[in-house]
Amino acid sequence: MDDEKVSELVKRYEEMLRNGEHLYFDTEDIEDIAGEYEYSERYQEALNVVEYGLELHPENPELLVYRAGYLLSLNRIDEAERQISAVESRTADALLIRAAIALARSDTSRAVTYIDALFDTDDFSTDVCLDAVDLLLDYECADNAVAFLQKACHCFSGDDKELLLRELARVYEDLQKNEEAIDIYNRLLDTNPYSYTDWCDLARLLDMQGRYAEAIEAYDFALAIDENNVEIMISKGCCLYDNGNAPAAMRLFEGVLAVAGDQSQTQAMLAACYSHMELYEKAVASLRQAIRFAECPDADLYYRLAENYYNLHDIPRTVESLRQAVEIDAYHVDAQLFLGELEKDSGEWEEAEKRFLFILEIDPENAFAHKMLAQVLEHKSISCVNGERYCQEAIAHYARAVELTRHTNVEMLLALAVAQFKYGDVQEAIALADAIESLVKDPEVLKRMNDENLQELEAFTHLKGFLRDELGKFLDADL
Repeated sequence: MDDEKVSELVKRYEEMLRNGEHLYFDTEDIEDIAGEYEYSERYQEALNVVEYGLELHPENPELLVYRAGYLLSLNRIDEAERQISAVESRTADALLIRAAIALARSDTSRAVTYIDALFDTDDFSTDVCLDAVDLLLDYECADNAVAFLQKACHCFSGDDKELLLRELARVYEDLQKNEEAIDIYNRLLDTNPYSYTDWCDLARLLDMQGRYAEAIEAYDFALAIDENNVEIMISKGCCLYDNGNAPAAMRLFEGVLAVAGDQSQTQAMLAACYSHMELYEKAVASLRQAIRFAECPDADLYYRLAENYYNLHDIPRTVESLRQAVEIDAYHVDAQLFLGELEKDSGEWEEAEKRFLFILEIDPENAFAHKMLAQVLEHKSISCVNGERYCQEAIAHYARAVELTRHTNVEMLLALAVAQFKYGDVQEAIALADAIESLVKDPEVLKRMNDENLQELEAFTHLKGFLRDELGKFLDADL
């Protein structure tokens, strides 16, 4: 029945209720009216319609199945179970309701038995399959959903089979089995190499797997079908960028600007390419354009603008951009950290302390914030009468930073070692110096270090002379 006729039925039914009348509707009319309420998740009203229908058509098996379903949707599980048990029906709807009740009872085995019985029903269809899969996924039975779909795919051909294969790929992706999903999209494209959506999904998954060259090729096939699709052009540009080809990504984004509706997103991506190529002035220009075109510029645009201003050594505009970022989103931790560090470096100690304390309220495990706050407290100890207390607080924050970086960050360990020597426990400082020495000699630790850690290690080699001079008299051997 078309939408207009269903709307007329609903209108007639609701007028009947308002007028206190008792009109006749056949069973199909009742099902259509209830379906409209179900579509907008008004399950109690849908149940009321069905119960009115049962007054007109007592013991109608289709309406009794609907009643059980709506009781289940209202979480009236015991009533739903009693109702469906009283119905002699083996339709797909009835089996799905029985399966849903079993899953609600945590009886997965019985639910799977009902779902397997769907294959033998007269009304078995792809829609029924999708309903069964959604039900299994709702109860976190993804492996059962995979097994069901694998079997169901053999029951259909043509477009119906392709629909179920795509659903299977989606479930694999939910299970983070991306290679299996990729294999399905390749099978689909072997059958229909002109499927735009399959090329897009294949490219997206290859991109996620870091298989950039293959992803770029898949994006090219998608663009061969729809050459001006801005979303795919941008995705390909991002992939080129991730693959280390920033110049090609930049050229693509520059081309996208001619056809893009969302100038803001494209300008932002173009800015990332410029920044990667150390063309900071161009990056700033693109980000300012991105902000101008955005309906509601987000904090991240201003944060990235600040990064580029900083690389241009324009500290006033860096600070201005960061303040705009935190004004938009006070919980943008990176912007708050950057701003706090600049405040500390410029001697705005009170502002920096407040900012780092705020960051630790919203992100208590931020090691960098702990370290920065410790440095502020060290400075505060010099100018305050109760300086000893601030020294101990500084040591506590350095120690927390070391703990959060799992004793593998040379910079954090060094800061704590020096603080312990100056304000705390000399023996603890010696133990930390030993830990630093062991850390930098362990090849496994070196292998696990990222670029930032390696830079910190280089800094340590320059600073170890200082440690040797300060701690040497307590050490048995040179660092």
